[in-house]
Amino acid sequence: MSLEPATSTYPGRGFFVSGGTVPSGSPSYVERSADRELYEALLSGEYCYVLNSRQMGKSSLAVRTVARLQERGVRTAFVDLTRIGGANVSAEQWYAGLLAETGRVLDLRAQAVAFLREHKELGPAQRYLSFLQEVALPLQETPLVVLLDEIDAVRSLAFSTDELFAGIRQLHNGRASEASLTRLTFCLLGAALPSDLIRDPRSTPFNVGRRVELRDFTQEEASALTKGLATGGAEQLIRRILHWTGGHPFLTQTLGADLAHKSVDVDQLVRERYLDARARETDTNLADVGNRLLGRGDPNVGDAERADTLSLYAKLLKSGIQDDESNPHAARIKMSGVARLDSGHLTVRNEIYRQIFGPGWIKENMPGQELRRQKRAFWKGALRTTVVAASVVGGFAFLAWSNARLARDAKLAGNREQYEAYLASMQLMPMLWSEGQTERMAHTLQRISLNPARGWEWDFWSRRVTGNGPHTDVTRGSYWPQLSPDGKTILSRTGDRVHLLDGSDLHEMRSFKVPGHDTIAQFAGNDRFVVQERGKPASTQLRDARDGHLVRSLGWNVLSPNGEAISPNGRWMASEGLDGKLSVLDVNTGRIRRLALPAISTGNWWDVEFSQDGRQLVWLCRYPSVHPGDKEPRHVLFIDVKTWKLLHTVDCDYRTNIVRVHPSGRFMIAVLLSGDLVTYDLPSGRKRLRQSGKQGVGTIIKFSPDGRLMSSVANNRILRVDRMDGIRPNSYRIYRGANSCLFFPDSRHLAFSYDRLRLVDLAMPDAEQPFSIGGSAPWETSPIGWSGDRLTAFTGGKIVGAPVLTGFQALPIAPAPGPAKIDSDGALAFCQVGRQEFKILDVASGRELLRAKDESITQTVVKRLDRNRLLIASDLRRLRIWDDRVKAFVKTVRFDLQSSAFALSHDRRSLAVGFIDGTVTVFDTNTWKIQWSSTIHYWSVYQLRFASNDRWLLTAADDDTGSVLEAGTGRTVSRLVGHGQTVASIDLSPDGRRIATGSYDKTVKLWDFATGREITSIGEATSPYIDVHFTLDNRCLVGTTISGEVHIWRR
Repeated sequence: MSLEPATSTYPGRGFFVSGGTVPSGSPSYVERSADRELYEALLSGEYCYVLNSRQMGKSSLAVRTVARLQERGVRTAFVDLTRIGGANVSAEQWYAGLLAETGRVLDLRAQAVAFLREHKELGPAQRYLSFLQEVALPLQETPLVVLLDEIDAVRSLAFSTDELFAGIRQLHNGRASEASLTRLTFCLLGAALPSDLIRDPRSTPFNVGRRVELRDFTQEEASALTKGLATGGAEQLIRRILHWTGGHPFLTQTLGADLAHKSVDVDQLVRERYLDARARETDTNLADVGNRLLGRGDPNVGDAERADTLSLYAKLLKSGIQDDESNPHAARIKMSGVARLDSGHLTVRNEIYRQIFGPGWIKENMPGQELRRQKRAFWKGALRTTVVAASVVGGFAFLAWSNARLARDAKLAGNREQYEAYLASMQLMPMLWSEGQTERMAHTLQRISLNPARGWEWDFWSRRVTGNGPHTDVTRGSYWPQLSPDGKTILSRTGDRVHLLDGSDLHEMRSFKVPGHDTIAQFAGNDRFVVQERGKPASTQLRDARDGHLVRSLGWNVLSPNGEAISPNGRWMASEGLDGKLSVLDVNTGRIRRLALPAISTGNWWDVEFSQDGRQLVWLCRYPSVHPGDKEPRHVLFIDVKTWKLLHTVDCDYRTNIVRVHPSGRFMIAVLLSGDLVTYDLPSGRKRLRQSGKQGVGTIIKFSPDGRLMSSVANNRILRVDRMDGIRPNSYRIYRGANSCLFFPDSRHLAFSYDRLRLVDLAMPDAEQPFSIGGSAPWETSPIGWSGDRLTAFTGGKIVGAPVLTGFQALPIAPAPGPAKIDSDGALAFCQVGRQEFKILDVASGRELLRAKDESITQTVVKRLDRNRLLIASDLRRLRIWDDRVKAFVKTVRFDLQSSAFALSHDRRSLAVGFIDGTVTVFDTNTWKIQWSSTIHYWSVYQLRFASNDRWLLTAADDDTGSVLEAGTGRTVSRLVGHGQTVASIDLSPDGRRIATGSYDKTVKLWDFATGREITSIGEATSPYIDVHFTLDNRCLVGTTISGEVHIWRR
């Protein structure tokens, strides 16, 4: 960095690729023997697998091979398994994602979605492989090669994928009997061993296909990289690089990229970049090798396994070891990438690894159990050489020391176990939530409620499970609670008791014992209810809801458990008799009326309900088929309650499961067995609309009394509440853990239950339903400013503010003369008013602070240094200081690289600047001297943020990671690795315990500040998150997406 103008050209900047996949046309791609071997094998139809340690160029090899195969007319599908999801998805979701992604890359997405919908009866893995065999392959005239990359990602899933790889093996073996399968070929790539693919010892291991070995660059192969080094001694540089890297692709490319624009000695560069004490923590390659060698994150690796692996690795350092993939310790060493295969033996891969992961590193990471064994062995040998008396005294001393040490170690081990158990539970929560398993979530949360690691995320998930409103466990195990017509009382049956709850707060008012243990209970008016033991007609009784006494024995078998089989006024009950006739019961008198209706299939009643106004009885039934074997047509009969005569009939789809009439009476919605919704006009019966079901099998719908909302619940235990836009329902709210719901008469409150009964106020904001402060995608509000807990942004030609805790309406603050970017403090706005002119506005007052010109406005950053000085960066390579006292720019700071992020400390004494190469530099704002500068990331820094105490500096970057640094020194405290795409935003909670990150992978994650470990994912959106922010009281986390949606999660 310098304060004077500087220009630099780096001949290798566009040549070397030091991270990610090397494009097929990149000049720095080094062709190896594996390129030719894999291409020729796949071209000839051989199954292949490239299973090796990470960062060896597997994905780059695949991309290049795909390009070459496509040139020969071979159709390819390259699928990265990390794009589909990890531990937070279910088996059904993961395989559906795999099917959809494969369909997308083959331009068969529509066919894939249709196949997924039409073959739900198949298992997930069978469905995917059947799609390839029955749909994708027949549509291709040429051979089809499916490449599954990053297959080691399946090890993080919460379910086994053995059946997928077993199915691939079966397709290979099926070539002998089915010729068409010879046109379908698979290639598997990832950091795994063949034995990892099918882990069930009872199943046949994965034993088909050719194994393609990826080896390090040779001197001859690496000579192609000399083109990227603009120096006469390029060959000598490459030779020295290989001395250190041994030809490791990632390390070689990285050093080449650095040397392309730095005039430094290779040895000096290696010492600075890799051999420095901090390198093991900050360098992703070294951190990954070390973690894999130690088995971190693998639940099957404990202290004993880790000690055995390190002991074997110590032997490798001395003389090498035999390559034996059946030995889990040798396999772990091999797949960590620290060793290379040479004539059947494993040796250290390169000099960098030898020095980093040497004897000192082994000693540092050897589990305490092994050290204690070695110490006991030492003391035992020493004590044998002493006199008996000294042995006794020494023995007691040693035992005392050993016991104290063991007690300390046991306590630490116990704390570690508690911590790991807490992380495992929290990481399971998103998957359970998506599946609606709220009962299991509640049990898990209760089990870890006293865990010392408990933090923000525990409160958040607990709140989600219990809901924002009242809840009760009194109804646990109940069958469909019922609501009185006036909405004041909820009736619930559990076992042989009926409970009456207050509809306002769900407290239990009274309960009564009723006959039987499998009892249906329904309101018949506000003060009476009907109970009937299932299967016993004579047990039907009418009881008083005030004291539970018996009013009348009805002696009638109510076949329908649906409360809507009772009229709203509580007088009539309707159900089908055993003879297929529809009957109604007068609850007041006990008289039964059999209705004279057209003949239907006996015993084939389907659904019956009263309209909400009580004027009509709606009966879904099916008539006998005209011809044997035909599908029986279904009809909806509308019956006048006053005369009990048929008014009209609507013919509907033979797959109709239930129907509900809208309160307006103008239309009805039929739910098919598949979950699809079909809308019919009334009384004409004309089909108006068909929508793909959002819920799936088992969907049951209800309308709110005012007709503005529609609820749907299904077998997935998810409750959806939609707003009615005419006849079309549009998504409004989502709740998990429901198999029934009740709309209150005010249409504002809703109760739903599965394991517990919950009450929600639909007028209150909900975390599942984001709000928008305007704009359209791509959103104009980047970056976003925060003034306290008020979100400030530019949208729709004006600057707006949204107080996220007290209200959700975006309120105009000031007009903007042109496109505006808001300072992160929410106090200033940079407004571009021309191609070379800009204004700085005070957000609170809308007052213009200055107007200036710049020949090239490539960046829009403004910050207030103090009362008189503004920091303005309108150019990517410089920033300027405006002094309001002299009305002029008084300082210019120029950069050698393009800047990408800025952050000002809260005391205004330090300015952090991020650059496109991942470097972070901190300046003193008084002297503008560099306090420290360090390369933190491998790609552009996306956001910088100082913690509230200015002690920590948080970074988010394009290399998919975040980090926490000591603001005063630049030392890396922790690196946050876990997102699948760019980490766009990062924030530290006010209590300093949790870090939140938002990413372009459309998720928000929470991390433990003390350890840097990922705890849980709490948000998923339809567009990338560009900002995350903890509120000052630490009660809420706010996430904002690039499309303008604002999500608020409360603890």
